[in-house]
Amino acid sequence: MQTHPAYKKLNSSSLYGVVLAARDDKRLAPFIRKLRGDDLPKPFVSFIGKRSMLEHTLARAEKLIAPERLFVSVGREHMKRPDVRRQIAGRPRAAVIVQPEDKGSLPEALLPLLHIYHRDPLATVALLPADHFVLEENRFVSYLCLASRTVERSPASLLLLGVKPEAAETDYGYIVPGGEPDKLRGFGAQRVASFAENPSKAALSQLLQRGAIWNTMAMVFKAFTLFDLTARLVPSLHAAFERLGPVIGSRRERHAVADVYKDIDPCDFSADLLERLPDKRPDALLTLPVERVLWSDWRSPQTLVSALTRSGYLARVNDLPERRLFALLARERSPRTRAPKRKSAVALGLG
Repeated sequence: MQTHPAYKKLNSSSLYGVVLAARDDKRLAPFIRKLRGDDLPKPFVSFIGKRSMLEHTLARAEKLIAPERLFVSVGREHMKRPDVRRQIAGRPRAAVIVQPEDKGSLPEALLPLLHIYHRDPLATVALLPADHFVLEENRFVSYLCLASRTVERSPASLLLLGVKPEAAETDYGYIVPGGEPDKLRGFGAQRVASFAENPSKAALSQLLQRGAIWNTMAMVFKAFTLFDLTARLVPSLHAAFERLGPVIGSRRERHAVADVYKDIDPCDFSADLLERLPDKRPDALLTLPVERVLWSDWRSPQTLVSALTRSGYLARVNDLPERRLFALLARERSPRTRAPKRKSAVALGLG
């Protein structure tokens, strides 16, 4: 499989990574309960084969990032589960960051970023959700590599990877590309004209007419840039994390982090930061459209089955027969989403 030429040129020793696995996305929880018989959070579930979504994400990231530079963020409650402890048992201890409580996706990113900044204030960081499905992994990683080189050229920018929408879904983040900056010609990156999280149907129609793409929430940036943007747009959160700087890596860190988390308000990375950047800091947000990569965040049973049907992996879901899988899917359908009719592997294009 071909990868972007930049993949071969990047000195990956300069890149850090953060994999976000601390938040508990409940949207797929009923389906997981019927699939497995328990309430294991989505990132730690093995849908295909023996590796969980987290383990797949870590393996994908390690194609580019050394394990000691790859941080994983998990929730304190998650650590009580044997499956979770087993999956992170082989990680470098200092690279496992435990969130004391769920205060949203922005604090979840900032806490491991403090550890990276403590090591290297000039670090370039790739931020990756732990629960997304990527079929063409090498090609996706090559785009991360290109994004890293782009950020080195434009260090004051935060760069989002985007993919072409497969459907008009209102519960996604949408990026409207706004043209290629002169200093980044040849990199494929574009300015972000606007960003919308969970748009209404009417707004979504207009976004799609403007060529909007899905936000994968995979992004690359300089550590100091994200802290700077947070200071400008969410100053109270930045001030709280700034207090933690002197204790990172010390014995006082755990208690200090717990105290800070008790005081801060929940903050969402998309709504509280990304959505505001095109207006507040128009030059700070870039996007890199990803082509010929099957990506899905599996936010519903329907999106899971759709992605696995297209990838050819449908018959491998926990070794379930298709009849049983579609029976589970039918039970989970919402009033606005109709479960697909049961079809054979040949009819689905898998035979």
